[in-house]
Amino acid sequence: ARVCRKTRTPLVALCGSVELSTARLARAGVIALPIVPGPCSVNAAIADAPANLARAAHAALALFEAAR
Repeated sequence: ARVCRKTRTPLVALCGSVELSTARLARAGVIALPIVPGPCSVNAAIADAPANLARAAHAALALFEAAR
């Protein structure tokens, strides 16, 4: 995050869960996107990981495209 902030490079983190506040993430220059689309069990998250990760990656790319 420090390097990205110094170089003004956006940083998107794909996260299983986030314990930091939105304000703290913003201060660090991090955009956190959840991998899972909503609340689910750990077993469901693991079982659906490939599809969920692909969806989250597409969402991250859409953010970069929108910022262009």
